[in-house]
Amino acid sequence: MKAVKCKDGHLSFISSHDAKLFNKIDFDKFLDINTLDETTLHQCEEMYKQNVIRKITTKEGKVGYKIYPQKTKV
Repeated sequence: MKAVKCKDGHLSFISSHDAKLFNKIDFDKFLDINTLDETTLHQCEEMYKQNVIRKITTKEGKVGYKIYPQKTKV
């Protein structure tokens, strides 16, 4: 289990499998949708529905996932 900040700044608990994917997206800063297999894509879609990660389109036209900012400015 891991606690992460969601879209509105609320904390949400995610499972260890989701935490591995979340950490990968956090490390890479962007996860391209074309590089994912079917199970990982489904896992990302579920996390997107829970507002844990966001789906974006880059200027180059690539679609992928990023995490919401975890730190807030004081």
